[in-house]
Amino acid sequence: MKNNQYIRQAQYKKGFASLALVGLIVILLSVGVYFVLNKKSSQPNNQQVPSKLTFDILKNAEYYSQDTGTRIKLVNGTYPLTPMAGESQADYFVKLDADSVVFGDLNGDGQEDAVVILVSRSGGSGTYKELAVVLNQNGNANSIANQALGDRTAVNSLTIQNGVISINITPWNGGGIVQSETINYKLVGDKLARDSSLVSQADTSNWKTYTNTQYEFEFKYPQDFIVDSS
Repeated sequence: MKNNQYIRQAQYKKGFASLALVGLIVILLSVGVYFVLNKKSSQPNNQQVPSKLTFDILKNAEYYSQDTGTRIKLVNGTYPLTPMAGESQADYFVKLDADSVVFGDLNGDGQEDAVVILVSRSGGSGTYKELAVVLNQNGNANSIANQALGDRTAVNSLTIQNGVISINITPWNGGGIVQSETINYKLVGDKLARDSSLVSQADTSNWKTYTNTQYEFEFKYPQDFIVDSS
């Protein structure tokens, strides 16, 4: 009888010891996991988040100006030009057009670049516009390419999509009627190239051919056109 009692006591003690050991292991594991997670959360995140170009950066950036032929630095969106004697400073400037600023990746590096319109005036009635491409170099603006748009040209829309710059403009022709046009550009290296692949090509398979034997030239023209050879 006593032997059975001793056996039960021994089994009880053994079971209690096992439970205590399991509890200790759980506590140690919990403490270890806590310190590991705490250490990870306290470590600085070395992964750099790409810096973005902002409108404030662009209106205080440096640009190449085709009007001046030099690089200029805007201050709050404006660079004053030197007026001719007796003329107003208000008529001499290079400005950033605040209504024509768009963002998008142009060189495939995953960072948002920018396209802006610069407006230049050097006295007189002429107001010249040019498109400027600005690459994002870790949050710094790098004006890399320009495209002249002409005198008093109206910019109707400006977008960047899939690396393609699309601009719709209405050229000025002295007040007469003129049709607007959409032009597409791609950045190739540090140059802007007109993207003719995005322009639909006319089907000329059924066009007629005019031949001039006297001056030895020929050209094709649509069927509904009338060629006066007189």
